[in-house]
Amino acid sequence: MLVRILGWPLESTLSPAIHAAAFRACDFPWEYAARPTPPDMLRQEIARLRDADCRGANITIPHKEAVLGLVDDVDASAREIGAANCVVHEGRKLIAYNTDAEGFARALAEVEFDPHDKHAVILGAGGAARAVARVLARAGADPITVVNRSAPRADAIAALFGITATMNFDAALRGAELVVNATPIGWKGDAFDALPLELLSRSALVVDLVYRSTALIEMARAGGLRTQDGLPMLVHQAALSFELWTKRAAPLEVMREAALAAR
Repeated sequence: MLVRILGWPLESTLSPAIHAAAFRACDFPWEYAARPTPPDMLRQEIARLRDADCRGANITIPHKEAVLGLVDDVDASAREIGAANCVVHEGRKLIAYNTDAEGFARALAEVEFDPHDKHAVILGAGGAARAVARVLARAGADPITVVNRSAPRADAIAALFGITATMNFDAALRGAELVVNATPIGWKGDAFDALPLELLSRSALVVDLVYRSTALIEMARAGGLRTQDGLPMLVHQAALSFELWTKRAAPLEVMREAALAAR
């Protein structure tokens, strides 16, 4: 049985290593293949998920929103979020799910961070930001602000979850207790320009969904702030995807060890 990951580009993905380890641990003779998929090839690659020997796929940047229009059914959470990161080939149907949201919630639980009544800021307005916004809104974080360079995309998330959108970093970060980078900034060694972390609460948690050490994480640590990179969320969303495909409990610690080894 074959499972794929579709995204563009896919140079940094740890998912093949994570899922290969999980399949071995559970004695599943399955293969997990990376398929670099530019946007103009997404429809074709989604169609290939209907092959009899294919069980589904993970979906990553930049396809998490576009995939919703290419499948037969969309799970309630993915529909609410407006983005999916997992597709399951079930019978003759392709069904889209979002495991990012629950993966993020479980990652916060690992560091015992309760978002309730916390001032939270989300950087970015893509599919990952939508998943984060849903978790924080449901957990009762207040206020929640999304900061993005494209006002229409930020406004769309704000309207969807009843939160605030802005392009002003200073106003958003002042007194914030949680900051989540849900943008691709940091993947290639790049960094935010003059992000004023000194405005945060001194007890703030800074989360970067990029699953390696980034300039943001290093700057936050240097300022004495708590940090979490994206590896815990990656592992938890992968475990949830594994369970959707296999109907088996995921070997979470095996997957975590594989991710750490491959990073």
